Amino acid sequence: GYQRARYRFWHLTQELVVTGYMKQLYDWCEAHGALLTGHIVFEERLATQASASGAVMPHYEFLHMPGMDWLTRHIEPANTPLQVASVAHQLGKPRILSESFAGCGWNVTFEELKWMLEWQMVRGVTTLCQHLQGYSLRGIRKRDWPPSLFIQQPWWPDYRALNDAVSRVGMLLAEGRVAFDVLMLHPQSSAWLCYDADASEGMAALNDDFLAVTAALEGAHVPLHYGDERILRRYGRAEGARLRVGEQAYSVVVVPPCDTLASSTVALLDAFVAGGGTLLWVGRQPSLLEGEPSGELARLLGRGRRVADAAALPTALPPGARPISVAGADGREIADIAATWRTLPASLAGSDLRFYFLANQSVEAGYQASVRLPGAAAARLSIEDGALGRLPARR
Repeated sequence: GYQRARYRFWHLTQELVVTGYMKQLYDWCEAHGALLTGHIVFEERLATQASASGAVMPHYEFLHMPGMDWLTRHIEPANTPLQVASVAHQLGKPRILSESFAGCGWNVTFEELKWMLEWQMVRGVTTLCQHLQGYSLRGIRKRDWPPSLFIQQPWWPDYRALNDAVSRVGMLLAEGRVAFDVLMLHPQSSAWLCYDADASEGMAALNDDFLAVTAALEGAHVPLHYGDERILRRYGRAEGARLRVGEQAYSVVVVPPCDTLASSTVALLDAFVAGGGTLLWVGRQPSLLEGEPSGELARLLGRGRRVADAAALPTALPPGARPISVAGADGREIADIAATWRTLPASLAGSDLRFYFLANQSVEAGYQASVRLPGAAAARLSIEDGALGRLPARR
């Protein structure tokens, strides 16, 4: 029966940290005309989230500009930007911050900086907080999480070109309207049941399954948001065949392998399925309700559709959930190319249109791709100077 105790302990811990810390800062800023931004420590893995804050996603409700941290020269895992972008989009927070480039080293290139930032931006980040700009490099400063992206660099006079380019993309991502069809439940409450310091039996498998389902959706170019159970409890409701979370409304809910759900989540999913919504269970279904056996869960587990594993998920989705295809000559989706889209209003773009942003995540391979999407005509935005150019397309 330890699962019940762990669930209640971490649920309480989460509530105390969110309401007793982050919400107090947010309320003070609201009262004093300030905007609160920043990031929550240890966002990357389910285990570290539990040990540091219970869960990171509930905190983003109480940041005016939710943010994340991205250390050193690498990409992956995708859950870090997706967690912050999901809550931001659901609660109508258009700007999403990333503190980036710390620890990338003095020899990092423009190409690598662009690669890391575009990997984040295609998952929702709009605003760059650069780590760091050193007023001085005396003493240990020279070796304190370099580089300094500032006057010490020989390329500092040319750095504006990169910043202007990514700022154009960030502005369009922030100003555009988001309307994705797929919501994936975040399994943090199941991580609470696993957490036991260095032991934490089952935690690694839970985290791997979570990332595998995410990768399967992204590899098939399915835009998605995560659903945090606390956010769902506060902002979720069933509207016929759609599940609304704040400003977003989803027609498909994916439940990754997990062990427990909150009673509020079960009631929400039950109403969503009853209204005609699509519910997909991937792999192992949960067996506990808030950490203990309960008959309330049984009816929901019998509804929806079961999918064997993450690899089988994309083909189980309804066609409308896949609004873009980026395929090679063999017709297969190119998983290295990540994609997202926004609707831009006529007030911003001159006419209503969709802005698609594609980013190649490979540093080794370039691709020739066929891109299929809804539309009447296409143009290419040059991010270097903001100009629009012809893009061959056929309807």
